[in-house]
Amino acid sequence: MNALKNLSLILLLSLAFTGCHNKSSKINDFNLLLYAPEYASGFDIKGAGGKESVLITVRNPWQGADSVTTWLFIVRNGEEVPEGFAGQVLKGDAKRIVAMSSTHIAMLDAIGEVRCITGVSGIDY
Repeated sequence: MNALKNLSLILLLSLAFTGCHNKSSKINDFNLLLYAPEYASGFDIKGAGGKESVLITVRNPWQGADSVTTWLFIVRNGEEVPEGFAGQVLKGDAKRIVAMSSTHIAMLDAIGEVRCITGVSGIDY
């Protein structure tokens, strides 16, 4: 009887540990190149196998910057932010966007997302 209890306990514990799946991932998992610009430079968009979230890496984001790298992690589908990630985090897709330049408006128009624009900077034109 005692052996049956021990066997049941071991089986229950093994099921508990194998049944608990963590949705989180490591930042190193995001190594699948989703987009590399053809004409621009300084950024790329990477994903991880089986994940909807993406990691955007921007290198030297302003003129004169030297060895500056920033990261934006866009969380989708309830996935977790990778452990130890120190960059900016955006949960879900942007629904409302303030365009700070007419260039931003043109880019949003190119991907069919002008409806997301809720504000425009400097409408003196």
